[in-house]
Amino acid sequence: MEMLVGHVSCQKPHPTQLIREDLVQKISNPEQIGIVSKLPGDSISTSNLGLINEDVDGEQNCIPPGQARIVWLKSQETNEDMKDLQVLDRSFMLGDVVAPCANPVGQTGIVMEISMAVDLELPSSGNVVQGIDSRRLRRVRTYMPGDFVVHGNWLGRIEEVMDNVTVVFEGGAKCKIFRADTERLIPVQSGLIDDNNSPYYPGQRVRGASPGVFKLAKWLRGTWKATRTEGIVGNVEVGSVLVYWITSAITSSSGIQSSSAPAMLQKPCALFPLMYISHTNWQLGDWPLLPHGFDAIDQTLSISDEGNKSEQQSLDHKLAGHSSPIDCEKDQESSTSSLDKEVIVGTLITHKVKQSKQQKKALKKERRIAMKRERGGEHAALVLKTKTKVDVLWQDGTKSCGLEASSLIPVECLGDHEFWPEQYVLERGLDGEGNDHVECRV
Repeated sequence: MEMLVGHVSCQKPHPTQLIREDLVQKISNPEQIGIVSKLPGDSISTSNLGLINEDVDGEQNCIPPGQARIVWLKSQETNEDMKDLQVLDRSFMLGDVVAPCANPVGQTGIVMEISMAVDLELPSSGNVVQGIDSRRLRRVRTYMPGDFVVHGNWLGRIEEVMDNVTVVFEGGAKCKIFRADTERLIPVQSGLIDDNNSPYYPGQRVRGASPGVFKLAKWLRGTWKATRTEGIVGNVEVGSVLVYWITSAITSSSGIQSSSAPAMLQKPCALFPLMYISHTNWQLGDWPLLPHGFDAIDQTLSISDEGNKSEQQSLDHKLAGHSSPIDCEKDQESSTSSLDKEVIVGTLITHKVKQSKQQKKALKKERRIAMKRERGGEHAALVLKTKTKVDVLWQDGTKSCGLEASSLIPVECLGDHEFWPEQYVLERGLDGEGNDHVECRV
């Protein structure tokens, strides 16, 4: 996830300054969570005459000072006052130079390690599972643009990914669409925030842009019918990728690569992915696959069981504390003996406990039916929130572990005398620039 800053970035940001792609929450309405898409100064004039870029709707693409444009997860994109926004999370990459928000002009540090936890919404039931380690999540696509891969001795970067999408229809018929794209196979419902990992995910409802999309597909079960215009994505697999080859590990004595670069179009099975930091790329609106062995039903019911247990304890306490209808009608039943009261109260408690168990059992059954789809096979969930923590190595040699990313700001413009521990340096030459062709110490 590329870190971007505002148009004016030669100075260290103010602690309250927002950064593009920040995860923010509206203070006046905490339920609204979104991503910063534009900041004041992001729009650059197209000429010296000061012409301003315009959006498709004709509105000026310039953000007023003190405001930011936010893309909300389940609402419209709006301009908001920065004072009404709270930063929940911020994305960093390994090697980024950062400074504390509390002291942005103090010493800087380098990000050495990143960990992330996410909150997920299960699509069919609407239940929310909190604090899932992002390392347990899997991408729908095994590869995506920007990934680095190795083929033999060559290192490359993926530029384009072609997907093969399996679509399942009512009745069990299914087909496979090769090299699917959103112009031919259209998601029925898509949010304002695009999933950078994959435009398709299992469980997503899609439709063909024309009848020929499904007619020309490869049918794995059943045959094409004109009435089959919409279906559910059952599986997404990478068919082929386009790779830009960067360099080879083997070079001749003259520095020339000893072998020609592989073909740009490659099958995924021929590539080795470099995925060490892929778990840090999740953001609001993404649809990751839940980990193998993850039981969404037990995860949710365990939370509800705790609530039901506390309610049952409260009920027993009230009944044992003489708060039953028997005590409320004490004056009317003065002739009833204390023994009879104990029998009646005991009967009421037994009835309440039995009724509570029946309700609890029925609730479990309803939830299991509602979440049956989540239990079987691969399924995706919606990212509602992220929480990133980083380890930072500071210039004074100390290391801070588990710092919240929202407490740090990126430093983009570095001076000539900024150094950090474990960094390799080259001694300057006699001319002060290291260009006197004299061997210098490293």
